Amino acid sequence: MRILPKKQLTKAIRYWWVQLLNGLLLIGVGIGIIQIPDESFFSLTMLISIICLIVGFSQLFYTVTNRKELHGWGWYLSSAFIDIFFGSILIWNPLFSVEQLPFFVGLWLILKSSNGMSLAIDLKEYGVKLWWWMLLISSLIGVIALQVIVYPAVGMFGLAILTSWAYILFGLIQIGGALHLRKLHELPQKLVNKVTNAL
Repeated sequence: MRILPKKQLTKAIRYWWVQLLNGLLLIGVGIGIIQIPDESFFSLTMLISIICLIVGFSQLFYTVTNRKELHGWGWYLSSAFIDIFFGSILIWNPLFSVEQLPFFVGLWLILKSSNGMSLAIDLKEYGVKLWWWMLLISSLIGVIALQVIVYPAVGMFGLAILTSWAYILFGLIQIGGALHLRKLHELPQKLVNKVTNAL
């Protein structure tokens, strides 16, 4: 019988609050887009690109500072580069056509969904009990991404609504991940204490 999780952290994750702030930012932007979904095409493109860059660079900082503590830190690094790459392309080419933007946003959301699923599975291996809700939310983001790609005819209003919900869901993943990672290094000792006290 396995008492300790497969993966363990020996010390606390530094700057865990960067993930928390990213999550709050994404939720705030998602709610903001829902409030004004009929904004111009250019405004939506610029907003998505700026958020991608902010989240990407803060994720890069978080990953580099915690690379020795995090097993599988490559997933965090790839997530940062995905955000920076997509944000940069949208900044340099803000006049994407209405036909191109849904595909582009959908592809970005699929990659972020895959990243979220990987994080959920990683948390499971650390012994986090509620890893499944992050997997579920990441799967929902993947479904939203497919809707954006398969039905690009929904127009800017539909793209704005779907993207806003994806931002809110991804913000929840970021917040949940941050709160779990904050105390993850204490989990193995808590499990040992619980088993010892039960005996």
